[in-house]
Order: sequence, then C-alpha cells, then structure tokens
Amino acid sequence: MTDIGLIGAGAIGCTFAAAAKQAGHTIHVASRSPISRFDVTWTNGHFEGSVSNVTTGEIKKLPIVMLAVKAHQTIAAKPWLDAMCGPGTVLAKLIEAVLTAERGALPL
Repeated sequence: MTDIGLIGAGAIGCTFAAAAKQAGHTIHVASRSPISRFDVTWTNGHFEGSVSNVTTGEIKKLPIVMLAVKAHQTIAAKPWLDAMCGPGTVLAKLIEAVLTAERGALPL
C-alpha cells in the first residue's frame, strides 16, 4: 500500500487517517501534540490502531500528503510541507468548516 503523510491530527485528519489505515495504508502523523493511538468511531464502523508520529528531521518525501489544519495554522505547517512534499507529491487540503446562514458559503 501507500505511505501517506498527515499534517494535523484533529477530528478531520484523524478520521481520514483511520479510514486510510484501515484500508492498509501507512500513515505518518505530524501534529503539534503527538498522539499515541487512533480511536475513531463513525456511523458504520470503528477503528483503533497505533500511530507513527514523525518529526521534520526524520520524515522522507511521501507520495501523498494530507494537510488537515485550520486556515490560520497553514503557515505553521510549512516546515512539515517542506519535509514531506517533493516534486511528485500529491497534496490535498482537508477542509474543516461549519457553514451557517450567518457565515454564508465556504469561499473556494
């Protein structure tokens, strides 16, 4: 399977990572606070598993990187992006947003 980098181990990042790990992929987690395990429950399932926390000094370039941080945290993620992303890396931004009538539509 594929090595996938995850920057940001919040609700969205961990949900994606648990599903990817359950599918057999290897997930390398970069977060402000290291986590020891995934324990994610969703409507049709549950996943628990160990986590591979990484530092910028030890991570290699990865084929896929998922950026799962809030918009105001993107600049702080740059060292991780530099460490994980190479010329052929596919980078995906996982967006966490709550939309309400007061806030309007998500600007894309």
